Amino acid sequence: MPKFVQDFKLIGAAVEDTPNRASWPSYDVIIVGGGTSGCALAGRLSEDPNLSVLLLESGPSGQESLLSRIPILHGLLLRTKLDFDVATTWTARGQQRVHHWPRARMLGGCSSMNALIYQYCSPGDFDEWTHNNTPGYEHWAFSQIKSYFQKCENFSGTTIPGVKADQHSTTGPVEVGFNSDPGPMSRPFLEACGAAGIPNDVDFNAPGGTLGANRVSSALTVTYVDKRGQRVSSETAYLSKTVLDRPNLTVAVGATVTRIIFDQSGALPRAVGVEFTKGPGEAKFGAIANKEVVLSAGAVHTPHILMLSGVGPAAQLQAHSIEIVKDLPGVGQNLMDHIVLQTRYRAKPECSYQFLSMKPMTLRAILAGIGALAKWFITGKGPLACNNATTAAFVRSDDHTLFNSSDFPRPVADLTSSPQSPDIEVYSCPLAWKNQNMDPAGPGYLVSLGTIILRPKSRGSVTLLSGSAFEAPAIDPGYLAEQHDVDIAIGALRFAHRLTQQAPFASCLLPSDDVELDHNLHKLNDAQMADLVHERAETLYHPTSSARMGPLEHGGVVDGNLNVHGVKSLRIVDASIFPTILSGHPSAACIMIAEKAADMIKAAYQSEGSSPGVSRSAIP
Repeated sequence: MPKFVQDFKLIGAAVEDTPNRASWPSYDVIIVGGGTSGCALAGRLSEDPNLSVLLLESGPSGQESLLSRIPILHGLLLRTKLDFDVATTWTARGQQRVHHWPRARMLGGCSSMNALIYQYCSPGDFDEWTHNNTPGYEHWAFSQIKSYFQKCENFSGTTIPGVKADQHSTTGPVEVGFNSDPGPMSRPFLEACGAAGIPNDVDFNAPGGTLGANRVSSALTVTYVDKRGQRVSSETAYLSKTVLDRPNLTVAVGATVTRIIFDQSGALPRAVGVEFTKGPGEAKFGAIANKEVVLSAGAVHTPHILMLSGVGPAAQLQAHSIEIVKDLPGVGQNLMDHIVLQTRYRAKPECSYQFLSMKPMTLRAILAGIGALAKWFITGKGPLACNNATTAAFVRSDDHTLFNSSDFPRPVADLTSSPQSPDIEVYSCPLAWKNQNMDPAGPGYLVSLGTIILRPKSRGSVTLLSGSAFEAPAIDPGYLAEQHDVDIAIGALRFAHRLTQQAPFASCLLPSDDVELDHNLHKLNDAQMADLVHERAETLYHPTSSARMGPLEHGGVVDGNLNVHGVKSLRIVDASIFPTILSGHPSAACIMIAEKAADMIKAAYQSEGSSPGVSRSAIP
């Protein structure tokens, strides 16, 4: 059998030709979605030779594209065949706005397309997931899940001064460290942070989290870049040739799951299999899950597939003539995302990598790009090994050493997960972009800062537009619906702009009065800043919480073991289960969840008598 199956006759039964589902090919566990969590889960589950695993991914291998392997070029993957290219619709200032939301359509998922930042996030974020130590959720406390972060990592920076080697692992499959190119603005940014009162903490993933004992910290970002200067994704880490050669693992690409199949003869519906196809109008194939189905399709497509399968808010399902399997109001609700506000500055050519995305390209930029490509191919070093967001600072809006009372239009509430957790991040980039790199960012050489609202109050939703798996759902991110988010964004932007006025960052910039740039941002009043916030707000590609973990009465979709409430043999393992969004970059947490879920699933079926799974006679 080939590494990646594309002939579905080898793994499933044609639904029209084989209506008797009892004769369909079967697997112990079927994983829907080969993204950040799905690849990790498949790799770990298939370690048990007694479990047969089918992984279904709607796109191809992420390794098919060189762009996925070169760290700094990930933005060129947007709106290609490797991107679902879904769009959000939200209302800002009475006007409807449409934003592109990159959702990777390939093995590795968004770990094959993101900006490669590896971060545990704040310990308080996970302690918050315990719902105040509610029975069944207490095992999500950071002290309980930290070992799963370490289980995944192969950390190559343990000899760097300031890095706490005993807090990291060098034996996991995910190679992380300080292998990416830091770019020309990292040192000036960190020194500007120091001048502002933000010390360099070196290791964001140390026991103190992103803030540590100082309540603020800045550092070079730890990245998913290996020693060859190439991206490390969950596909490259967990689906190696050795893993793919396992006889109990089958990975199918180009397989869009149209629905989950349920047996409704018992007191509770039970997931017994899936239907999948290559595309609209193509033949549908089916496979049976002897033990369970796991959804790992992400914060947009997991709730979408649930609703298409009859699990979700009853009114939505009825409106699209979908049979109700389980009325579960929380599906698609509580959607959260980080917004980023990018500010752009004209810089000296030696301080910028703008030659990589300059429009129109100059001869100097073309020659620099050829040189950078040659250097990367030969040494794995240079600008192409840069992950864009090279350095970051995490701070709290209530830190009076950093923020003035005049920074915010009005007092902002503390929405952090703990007193040691941040609510604002600022990162530096040695280049700039506009409209997610679709439009020229401005003339000449530029650098930028990204300002992130880590703990938004606003919530959005994922809802059905039709009963088709090939029509994207309606996505309303709810950005800036709460005044809190606007106010904190204004203060955060003012703080970030002050960093650009600190030496030596300021010495890297050239003066400019270009209205497309932000050299004069400090001159804007509150109303003008609010306009800028609404104009600039963009996704940071971190949607979560649309099938959140928590008690049913609190809008939860899954319980503490990630089982869907009121449904048997159906589990969710991806960012959609986050009870609340993390105060940092979530990809490491997605892998952690998969590592933990793999142990949960293995434990559930470690003995034949623990759970018999589905009976063939019960398959409808």
